[in-house]
Amino acid sequence: MEEKILELKKELDSILKNYAVDKVLSDTGGSRRASKSILTRNIYKKIINFAIAESEGDFKFFYKKSDLPAKLKKKLPILKLSKDFKYKRNYSVSGKGNEVEYDGFITSKNEIIMLLEFKSYTEVSMLKRVFIDCQIANQFLPNIKYSLCMLESAMGSEGHSISHSAITLIDHLERSLGVKIDIFLLMKGTRNSVRDIGIRKYMKKIDLKELKFTVNSFFTFFNSFKKKF
Repeated sequence: MEEKILELKKELDSILKNYAVDKVLSDTGGSRRASKSILTRNIYKKIINFAIAESEGDFKFFYKKSDLPAKLKKKLPILKLSKDFKYKRNYSVSGKGNEVEYDGFITSKNEIIMLLEFKSYTEVSMLKRVFIDCQIANQFLPNIKYSLCMLESAMGSEGHSISHSAITLIDHLERSLGVKIDIFLLMKGTRNSVRDIGIRKYMKKIDLKELKFTVNSFFTFFNSFKKKF
């Protein structure tokens, strides 16, 4: 699989190169973030589909909830207001509840087996929300696999992609919430806000070691899942 991963890296680096621009255009920060979110999704779509093809299993990747089969959509988390809930302010009592949104889905044999979150980067403060979403998912879909898929880290320090502060929070959240999240990143170093990877001269290439780790993680998961059935 080594040579295939090298070819995959070339494809991914090409996508990144074509995405980058020579300077920041006069668009909003929000639109640039949205654009990078789509880029992240497209990069991981190639990685996941590569791992699916190599596993030769009955797995499918969906990045839109609307594309999921109807019976699978019904299994996704929708939070309902409890009957004995009390609040000091007036609030609406109509509606179907709160639908928890996820960025991607992997299915097998008409079951959702993995939920995915795509972010170009994630800061330490954002981890709490990611873990809460994972815990909610686990309540509706027990034993569901949850993956946070990033291009680069914003949780690092002193040459490490994940700082001691971040790993301490991850450890606490895993223990207190009873869930685990696979965290993937594809570029070396920590995000620098003044060196936006959307600008050509600051764009990084995919790190081969991280790519191999990510591909092998998905591949191992698919193979282990096949052995269960």
